[in-house]
Amino acid sequence: MKTIILPTDFSACSDQAVEYAIGLFGKTATRFLLIHVYQIPLTYPSAVIPGLEILKEKAEQDLQKKAEELKGRIGAELVCQAYEGDVVDAIARLAKKEEGAMVVMGSHGMSPMRELLVGSHAVECIRHLPCPVIIVPEKAEIHSPEKILFASDAETEGGVDAPDALAAFARHFDARLTVVHVNEKSMASVQSATHATLGKVYEGLKVEFREAAGDDVSEVIERVADETGAHLIAMVAHHRKLMERIFHKSVTRKVAISTHIPLISFPS
Repeated sequence: MKTIILPTDFSACSDQAVEYAIGLFGKTATRFLLIHVYQIPLTYPSAVIPGLEILKEKAEQDLQKKAEELKGRIGAELVCQAYEGDVVDAIARLAKKEEGAMVVMGSHGMSPMRELLVGSHAVECIRHLPCPVIIVPEKAEIHSPEKILFASDAETEGGVDAPDALAAFARHFDARLTVVHVNEKSMASVQSATHATLGKVYEGLKVEFREAAGDDVSEVIERVADETGAHLIAMVAHHRKLMERIFHKSVTRKVAISTHIPLISFPS
């Protein structure tokens, strides 16, 4: 990845996402963009221009303070920028301008899978950004992703959903890739053909295939991730059937699930 975009609200979870990004890309990325998006309160009088300037100056000062803390730890250019407006819109505009960008952002006290259920700025970025997005939970370990779990749906596109970006990412870290087909029922009839096809797509990578059935997709994915010792969960943003099965589950039916495994989403 050439450019790593780091949205921050200066919280502990944002700090952890920054640390995670430095740990993974500190020596290989060309540039880091540390950004903060501030919003004008709805009750704020629009005519009070000096007050708006104060908001901007405070954001810029906080960014510079954070940048000073990071100096010497990043072997690349570090740029700070404050934006006013909608968080997702600001990140999306920046991501579209930056070639080879990746967004790394924090998850507020939840696992990324749970965040998919309840919704957040991170989820909206996954849905709308044209680049990969990594969601980092506050308790995530900073660990090279030597084991990646790719959650797929064997019924989609003939069982093949293997973006080139995922393969390149896995090769970059010399990672073992576990492809798990998450289905509501057994898919043994398509399993062999799917494995043969994906074996060609991921040629040269260390790949294993698993099948997992269950109604609660998020729980199934988290369980397999723990069983395989995955350091990172991968998904495709517009993998409609699988994502809908996650989004459409009632939050009240969720049990406490893992809060330590980051999630990377690739645009289809």
